[in-house]
Amino acid sequence: MVKNKRTSKGNLTSGTSVFFGITLVLFMLGLMGLFLLIGNQAADKLKKDIPILITLRKHVNEAETQSFKTWLDQKPYTRSTKSITREEAAEELQRELKEEFLDFMGQNPLPASVDLKVRPAYTETDSLKIICAAIENNPAVRQVIWHPNMVAEMHANFKKIGLFLLIFSGILLLIAVALINNTIRLAIFSKRFVIRSMQLVGATSGFIQKPFLVQSIWRGILAGLTAFFLIISILYFFRDSLKELTGVLDQQFLNAFGSLFLGIVGAGIVISFFSTKFAVRKYLRLDYGRLH
Repeated sequence: MVKNKRTSKGNLTSGTSVFFGITLVLFMLGLMGLFLLIGNQAADKLKKDIPILITLRKHVNEAETQSFKTWLDQKPYTRSTKSITREEAAEELQRELKEEFLDFMGQNPLPASVDLKVRPAYTETDSLKIICAAIENNPAVRQVIWHPNMVAEMHANFKKIGLFLLIFSGILLLIAVALINNTIRLAIFSKRFVIRSMQLVGATSGFIQKPFLVQSIWRGILAGLTAFFLIISILYFFRDSLKELTGVLDQQFLNAFGSLFLGIVGAGIVISFFSTKFAVRKYLRLDYGRLH
């Protein structure tokens, strides 16, 4: 009786340590995945805010400006447009200069313009060059003002950060697999005599492995759910700061977040299952003399 109690207590402790070990590793993986999602969301926000100012010719009236704006809105690359009249441009400049420059100039020299924001998929430097060249061919347009060097530098920085996070995530995944595998192997090691006893009474390898594998699947699911709950808690706690950094968390982010959930739970199941399978198989093939 005492021995059974000790064995049950040992199994419980071993199972608990494996569960918390897998949960911690999945939490770290999920946290890295969350950083990637937030980084992509922040990058998209910056891409959406790339300034492109289209100044119009002096002879273009308000109706022609609205017609040009409608033409832009129909383009696949357009996210939003905002027309700025000559008067609005003058008022904005006066606010920036903090003086009435129209008094000594006598007339408003500023042209009407349209502020264009493009979709993130069209923010590469080459794409913007083609877009701006096509817009400049419109007879109503005087000039398209944007900053290609700034855009090129921004994308270069995004690629560097993305590559670093990708490499770091790969290293973290390898470490995670190794840690989970070692933790499970230690847990199975404590049950090696149970496995041998089952073999001695004639149990097949499949029969012996089945309870361990079923337990590993449930352990992976519970560890994945627990890790994801912790990630949601962090996301909720820092929700205000994230909104300032990324803007509105759009449908694309929510879809990716759902994929992150499936990835965490799936990783927990797969890693736990195969680590358990390999560990049990090792002790099924091990000679009795090497069990000690």
